Amino acid sequence: MKTLKFKNILYISLAVISLNTSCSDYFDLQDNPTLVSNPNLNGMLTTATHKAAMNSFNLSYIISNYCQYTASPTPGSATDNYEPTNNSSTWDALYYALSDVQDLIDKATAENAYHHLGIGQLLMAYQLGLVADAWGSAPYSEAFMKANTFQPKFDSEEDLYNAQASLITEGLANLEKSSSVSLGQNADLIHGNNIQQWIKTGYALQARLLNKIQQKVNLQPYCRIECHRQILSVQ
Repeated sequence: MKTLKFKNILYISLAVISLNTSCSDYFDLQDNPTLVSNPNLNGMLTTATHKAAMNSFNLSYIISNYCQYTASPTPGSATDNYEPTNNSSTWDALYYALSDVQDLIDKATAENAYHHLGIGQLLMAYQLGLVADAWGSAPYSEAFMKANTFQPKFDSEEDLYNAQASLITEGLANLEKSSSVSLGQNADLIHGNNIQQWIKTGYALQARLLNKIQQKVNLQPYCRIECHRQILSVQ
């Protein structure tokens, strides 16, 4: 009887020690071995351009139904019928993309990769505009901080538009610079590494922003005529 009781105590003790050891080892892991800890710039650029294109489609799909640019000939979805809808998946997709773009911007800044940086800033401005147009106020200034910010503040719609204006201006300035870090083959899924097309896109985004909100917010001064001139002159 004593032998049986001793064995039971021994087995329970070994089990507790085993559980404590395995839990400690498991929760002490700092790195996820399945994730790339230091992605290269061109891989990040490919991801950023792909997600920007997908987000353009995602938001266009919502708007086209709501404005009845498209409609179903049969009873369609809640979006098609003006019923309450949950567009949180589009919100998630945009912020996943914006987070990736911010990582691209940070890494390009550290490596003085001006063309990657300029493209990243234009992609950030474009998708931030999609967020502002769809939801108004939204997180931005505190959204991508490295500290554990679980409840970033919501910036006003005006602040988001001003942030776009600054990002476009900075992006164009960086695209005009010479960069020692070249764009990798097939890294840019939008303009195929054509910097002149990105510059043209930047001026188009700038003119579009001004035309959209010229009566709403007090942006830093721009010359709309100059924007359109640049769009037409860049080949």
